[in-house]
Amino acid sequence: MTDLIDIKEIQFPKGCPKFQFYRHPEYYELTCSIFTKCNLNCEFCSQEHAEDLDEEYLMSIPELAYEATKDDFAKYASTLKKIEVRFWGGELYSDNIPFSYFIKYQNFVEHFRYVFNSYYPNLEIEFITTTNGVLLKRDRLAVFLRNVGIQRVSVSFDYLGRYRTEQQKQMALDTMKYLADEGFEVNVGIILTKRSINYILEHQEEFKELFTKYSVATINFNFYVPNEGWEVDMPSDDDMFEMYKFCIDNRLFGIKTVYYLFETWLTKEFMSKECECKFLPNIFKGGTSKNCIQCFSNLGNKLFYSEFSDELTEENVSDVKASLGMYKRGCHGCENFNFCPMPCWSSIIFEHYKVGECPLKRAYSYITDEHMNDYKQWRENNNVFK
Repeated sequence: MTDLIDIKEIQFPKGCPKFQFYRHPEYYELTCSIFTKCNLNCEFCSQEHAEDLDEEYLMSIPELAYEATKDDFAKYASTLKKIEVRFWGGELYSDNIPFSYFIKYQNFVEHFRYVFNSYYPNLEIEFITTTNGVLLKRDRLAVFLRNVGIQRVSVSFDYLGRYRTEQQKQMALDTMKYLADEGFEVNVGIILTKRSINYILEHQEEFKELFTKYSVATINFNFYVPNEGWEVDMPSDDDMFEMYKFCIDNRLFGIKTVYYLFETWLTKEFMSKECECKFLPNIFKGGTSKNCIQCFSNLGNKLFYSEFSDELTEENVSDVKASLGMYKRGCHGCENFNFCPMPCWSSIIFEHYKVGECPLKRAYSYITDEHMNDYKQWRENNNVFK
C-alpha cells in the first residue's frame, strides 16, 4: 500500500475535522470543458448550454492545464505514471456541429500532446472524450478518433432525465454499438440518481444489454452531485446498496465500482483510482478548479461545506471535502478503511444527505465465496481493467 500523503502543511478551516485520506497517486486526471452548447437539456445538469466554441480558449487549455498541475506533478513525480485528459462539452459531436470544429478538436489534441510531452516526456498521456451519443453522423467521430489516436470513448447515458424521446435514447445506444464495432473501447457513464437506480432494478435485462447487445466494454457509475431537483434525484444509502447487490448477484464485474469492490476485497489493498478529487483539476472557460461541487452543482458551496465555505482554497478543498465526508460517514472506525474504494464525498457532505448504514460496507459483507470464485475466474480471463 502506498503511504498516506502528509497533510501537516495544509491549512484547514478552524474547527474542520482533519483526516489523512489521499495516497500518492499513480493516475492524474484532467477534465477539460470545451464549450457548453448541447443538443440535450438533461434535468440533472447544471450547465446553461449557451457557450459555443472559442478557438483561442481551446488552444490555451494545454498551458492552463500545465499551470494547474505543475506543482502536483513535481510533488508526486515518484509515483505518477499516467495522465488522463478527458474533454467534453456540452456535446462536441452532434450532427449540427460544423465539420470545421473536428479539425479544431484535432489541433487541440495534437497541441495538448505536444505541450505535455515537452514538459513531462516520461509520463504516459491518454486522451478520452465524452459524448451523449445522440448523433447520426457517427463516421465523423470515428475518423476524428483515429486521426488523433484516441481509443477510449465515454458515452454519457441515463435512462431517465436525459432524453426527450425514446428515439434519442436509441440513437445513443446505436452509437455505442457503432463505436464498439469500429474497434473503440466504449465506456458508459451512468449517474446513479434515485430514479435511475429504480429504473435499472425494474428493467434488469435491459440494463445488462449494454454489455450483451451494445458491446460496451465497461460501465462507470457516477455518483450524483446534488443539484436543483435533488429531492427527487438523490439516492439513499439503501438505494445504493440495492444497486451494488444487483450488480454483485449478476456478476457485473465490468462495472468499475463493482470491480473495485471485488479487487480490494480480494487483495485487502488500496487501489490508486481515477477520479480522485485531489488529483483532478477541472478546466473550463474562466478558470480551473479542484472543487467539483463548484463545477457540477448550481446549489453553492454553503449547502456542502457549511461554515467552512469561506475558507476553501485550491490547496485545501479536496482534503476538507474528504475529511468532512469521512467524519459524517464514520469511516475511521471501519475495518475496511485501509482498502475501501470510498464514495464520492460531494454527495455525502451535502447538508440534506442522511447517513445510514454504509452501502459499501454492506456490499463487502454481501460478497460470498461463490461470488468471489466467479470474480477470480473473470479476473483471469476477461479483466477489461488490466
